[in-house]
Amino acid sequence: MSQLRPYQTKVIDDVRVEIRAGNRWVCCVIPTGGGKTYTAAELVKLHVAQGGRVLWLAHRGELVAQAFDTLKEHGLSVGCISASGIREPNKARPVQVASIDTVIAREIFLDDVTMVVYDECHHILADTWKAYMAYYRERHVIGIGLTATPARPDGKG
Repeated sequence: MSQLRPYQTKVIDDVRVEIRAGNRWVCCVIPTGGGKTYTAAELVKLHVAQGGRVLWLAHRGELVAQAFDTLKEHGLSVGCISASGIREPNKARPVQVASIDTVIAREIFLDDVTMVVYDECHHILADTWKAYMAYYRERHVIGIGLTATPARPDGKG
């Protein structure tokens, strides 16, 4: 595991400041190739070290696999929720990486989650994502959005 770059450390520090200030949903914008998954894995590691449980959502199989592998490389205990069995399932583990399509289709909600990381969060305005994420927002779960493109082609933020 390599060391964080200064801009990645700044993102982590900035997110933690926002959360301490009471902002429960934070969007992390890092350019393509800038290490969004790696940076967020460090945030997850800090959160789990404080007793938190994390749900990491992605909309494509390769992103689910990438997140799972990166989180394991960070020494985290990770389970996977996906229809295609991309990685090892184990719902008892403190970090769950899931396909958004699978959790929505199967109506899987993890009541003990204290943080949700949503990869490619510019998709959050899709009706299916909004409805699913509302469950966690209503419970005041911390939400960390990851994207390189916070501006959508349809003009919505």
